[in-house]
Formats: sequence, structure tokens, C-alpha cells
Amino acid sequence: MTPGSLRADSQLCELHFEPSQICRDYVHHIGGKEVRIPRGRAALLPGALPLAPPHGEEHPDPKRPGSELNSIKEHVHKLSAIHLPSKYWSCIRCRNLEGAVFATSSFNPATNDLITEKMVVVQWAPDERRETLVCETFVHGRRLGDVIVGDLCVVQQTLCMLDALQLCAGVGSVEYVLEQLGGRLTAHLEHSLVAHKGTYFSHACVATVEAVGASCASCKLARKAVLTKKSALLRKNFLVSYVDCSAETK
Repeated sequence: MTPGSLRADSQLCELHFEPSQICRDYVHHIGGKEVRIPRGRAALLPGALPLAPPHGEEHPDPKRPGSELNSIKEHVHKLSAIHLPSKYWSCIRCRNLEGAVFATSSFNPATNDLITEKMVVVQWAPDERRETLVCETFVHGRRLGDVIVGDLCVVQQTLCMLDALQLCAGVGSVEYVLEQLGGRLTAHLEHSLVAHKGTYFSHACVATVEAVGASCASCKLARKAVLTKKSALLRKNFLVSYVDCSAETK
């Protein structure tokens, strides 16, 4: 990659440029004070040039078996430098993973647990040459899919895509559902519900929804089944109480 090979419509990942060459804010001076407004999309400053390829190589030599491998290895080491979609994302390096885990979490004060909501696992693709990476995406512990990548820009795009998804709120908390059912699930609900970090979801949950705080169609049906069973239990208890009262008055 050389400056002479770039065109006006060329597109490059921002990791190819020095941070000082990237403009992330609109800058205004109001009343003698500098006011910065975040841009919707970062832009390059005039005169910005991409960084020179590592080891001074302009183009990788396809005949050299280690050239692509070295490039990908450097990408792996740069994973922690990826610009995250928001402050709620974290990059985690694990001892047993040659790659990284990107995740968003919420804190459960009742149990002092961290609950992973969205997660992207980036590691080597399952091939002998190890020339590409694979991004696996998870939501509420459910695997959504994966994508094979050879550029960190795709990893960043995957993070942004996952960040924009709205998560299904599920059927309800485990405590709430069990309270409606008198402390235990029915045989049918045991097979149709799955618990994840203190919340019940339908086995057919699609994990994502259109609106914030909404539940998917499958979880709504499961919640309706819970409330229907609750009504049946209330009627049964009422009839038992009525029979007992009638017996006492005789």
C-alpha cells in the first residue's frame, strides 16, 4: 500500500492512520471557548497518509509463506487498540485464547454477578495455515453466527453491528416466573423455557427485537402460558377454599 496507489474514493480502516490524523469531533469556538461535538463518522485531516507497512514492505510477497501470517499476527496484537462502539464495551485478553473477547455486561446487585449481554470472540480460523481470524457473535449466551475476516476493519464493523441490536427482555426473571406458578415450573414449561443469568427465555427466543425493553414473539407466548397457568392455579385454589368453607357451614 503506497500513497500513490490511493484514489479519492479509496476506503481504508482507521487503524492504518495515526490517531492524530483522525478528526472525531466538530470544533467550534463560542464566546472564546472551544466546544467539541462528536461527529457521527470520523474523518481524516487534510494531508493524512496511511502508515507504512510493517518491516518496510509495500506489498506482501505471496511466494513467502510467512508474509500473510506475520500480518495477521500483528492484527491479533492490535485487537486491544480497536475503537469500541461505546464505553460499555470491553476488550478482554484470556490466557487460553490467542485472540480477544469483546463484551458488554450488566451488574446484578442481588447476586453481585456480571451478566454478559453481547459478546464477540475473535480467534484463529480453524485451518492449518492460520491466515485468517473468525469472529463469533453471542447474545444472552446464544450463538448468532460467525464471520471469517482478514482485516481488523471487519472486526470493528461486527462490533458496531452487534452494538446496534436491541436484546429480547425474555419471559421474566426466574423469581417472578416461579412466583406466578406457586414455586415450580410445570412439565410443559420446563421443556419450553431456559434460564440465563436469572431470566427465563423461550427455547425458541430469537434474541433480538426492534424496540428497547421488548420481548420477542416466542417469549411473549411463553409469558402468556405462565399467566394462563397462574389463572388456572388461582381458580383451583378458589374452588378448594370454597368447598372447604361449604363443608364447615354444614
